[in-house]
Amino acid sequence: MISRSGTHILGHVAAATLILLGAAHGTASAQYQIDTWTTEHGLPQGTVYAVDQTPDGFLWISTFGGLARFDGVTFRVFDTVTNPELPNSRLFGVLVDGDGQLWVLTQDRVLMRFRDGTFLVSGPPEGLPTNTVRRVTREHGRIVADTTGGLFIWQDGRFVPYARPAPPGAAGMTFLNESGSGARWYRDAAGVGHRFEGDRLTRTLALAGTNVVEDRSGRLWMHDKGTLICVIGDAVHRYGPRDGVV
Repeated sequence: MISRSGTHILGHVAAATLILLGAAHGTASAQYQIDTWTTEHGLPQGTVYAVDQTPDGFLWISTFGGLARFDGVTFRVFDTVTNPELPNSRLFGVLVDGDGQLWVLTQDRVLMRFRDGTFLVSGPPEGLPTNTVRRVTREHGRIVADTTGGLFIWQDGRFVPYARPAPPGAAGMTFLNESGSGARWYRDAAGVGHRFEGDRLTRTLALAGTNVVEDRSGRLWMHDKGTLICVIGDAVHRYGPRDGVV
């Protein structure tokens, strides 16, 4: 299995490989050993769209060739061959909720739970107004589905309507994600990220690319035109092809 504390996973970034960053032993905090895996190593398809980790240490990777489970050495693939209940193998997103349950979103915007080796569609019987989910986020440790009928949060085994709290004076801001500590990131129309803890604005940052991911150590990760950017405090570190980022 893969340690949850010593490895940083690059999820929510489309890339030709799976990239894992492990802090290099005995070096400064901004130095990492970068490892990459491709289809030659067992990835089912060459584009990784999202990565998350379950409490048992497995990494789960969504690709357009299916869902891959990685134990640090080998990949196990779940696709329409192994799981005929999947509408297709083109998976766009993967998220793990606070209970350790795995969720995937297909390219056709069908949201599914992966439970006991089986993909279960979430739709009207589970409380959603439609089978089409535009976006999925994790908030308060729960899965939130953004549908044409509004926001719905997974609670007590079904989806219920959800009103996302907006930060003070945040008109026009778009919610990005929630950090492991519960801080919430928003993006304004000018591309500036705003971090809130409750109603308190704790940080603003010009964002590269379209997203920002805050890891468990408080480091910020962004991806922009083939460059991986890590922000630690006021220091900005960039990693590119010479460092193993492809």
